[in-house]
Amino acid sequence: MSTHNEIEKHFRFEFKYILDPITYMKVRSFVDSISISHDENAKGNVYSVTSLYFDTFGLDDYYEKQGGILKRKKVRARIYGRDISDEVTEVHLEVKNKHDMYIGKKRTKVPVDVWESFIKGKSDEILDEFGLDIKAEGRVPVCVVRYEREALVETFYSRVRVTFDRNIEVIQHDDLELQEGKSYDIIPVSGLNTIMEIKFNKALPWWFGFMVREYDLRRDAYSKYSNSVDKLYKYNPLPR
Repeated sequence: MSTHNEIEKHFRFEFKYILDPITYMKVRSFVDSISISHDENAKGNVYSVTSLYFDTFGLDDYYEKQGGILKRKKVRARIYGRDISDEVTEVHLEVKNKHDMYIGKKRTKVPVDVWESFIKGKSDEILDEFGLDIKAEGRVPVCVVRYEREALVETFYSRVRVTFDRNIEVIQHDDLELQEGKSYDIIPVSGLNTIMEIKFNKALPWWFGFMVREYDLRRDAYSKYSNSVDKLYKYNPLPR
């Protein structure tokens, strides 16, 4: 992808917690009390994240998650907004490799017009790592997952990022652009729950252990993609 932005590489640990509404309010209040800041790189304190996930025809990524395979992969295209619009100028392309709680992610971004040409099959311009993962592994678009995110950060030996994701929903669609005048089934995924994620690459801050004990938090291997696929096929179950 050298014709566009350079590929970013991130390696970190990632812990996830499912918070019911009451626990969320307690945890969010506690986080306010320790005065960590909103992510300065985010578009506002709360913003929309929309991802198009690619999987094989046999949904290998989905079944590896369901089977508890520790080493897994996700390939997705992401925008920060609810749909491709005039305010969205670039698409982030991500290949995420996971081994238990350890995450390796390669990420780059391309202009919207380059993305649209690629997804409509008119150009191979971005067929480097992202495109080759799609073609070599026989991946196709499976669904669009969308949610509202609040992100906070602090530095403790290294950067620690806390995110709260709410109103997760899934659309069975093959692009990040929703066609005007067309009706889409938008299916709720998370209900009233909030998904909290703690992302770090060296050590956790002093307050983290206290928070986990104080509110009896239990780490969970929650996957937005896997839970979204479950919702899509609720009335037409996938073979197990």
